[in-house]
Amino acid sequence: MNNFRTKALNLGKKSKSIVLDCKIKPQKKQSEDILEGMLSNDILNNLSNQQINEFVSNVGTMSDNITNTYAMVEEQTKLMMEAMSLTNEILDFADTRINQLESNLNLIKLIACHRDWIKLFIEKLTIQLGEEQLKDAENAIELFRGGTDLSEQERNSLEKLRVLLHDREMSTDDIKLLRKLVKNYSNTLFHKNNQTIEQAKAQLNDPLPECMRIYKFPLRKALKAISFWRK
Repeated sequence: MNNFRTKALNLGKKSKSIVLDCKIKPQKKQSEDILEGMLSNDILNNLSNQQINEFVSNVGTMSDNITNTYAMVEEQTKLMMEAMSLTNEILDFADTRINQLESNLNLIKLIACHRDWIKLFIEKLTIQLGEEQLKDAENAIELFRGGTDLSEQERNSLEKLRVLLHDREMSTDDIKLLRKLVKNYSNTLFHKNNQTIEQAKAQLNDPLPECMRIYKFPLRKALKAISFWRK
């Protein structure tokens, strides 16, 4: 796209069009002065009446042709400037759309590569805490946020989850974001993950789409926890 823009601009920059327009006007005036001089008495006095009539007719035709030529050049310059302005608008729009598509592609690639890691993290977390306790703890998170009183079992499960996550420098908010990331995007976006965990960590250092930035640190913490629990 940048190469195309450069070539388009080189065909006729607006500044060049302005310079051309400025050159046309004085040349047009100079031509008119020359034609006017050709019709002066000094020249006409040396010609017969027939020659004068033919001369005046030819000069008139020449004047019309020159005027029409300059008018066409001026119109062409104007059209070229308008075309360049429109070309820039089209290129700007194309740049915006390309950036949007690249951002969407990066989003899909990121989600596709990290979904399996999130799944593995949840599996490891389940092993560490126990399936029933993890289920109770996650239910307790939602109940607690909704202002509902928790049972003793729910409080115990939630506390164990918090302690386990704290040891891995994580919180229940991280769990919620990871669950949300997997839930909010269709499985059609995902493919078999052949990344190593180090490659997954490195990918999080790349620029992320704005909508994915809130997931960056929970993902990084989850990958770190997986590495620890797999020892």
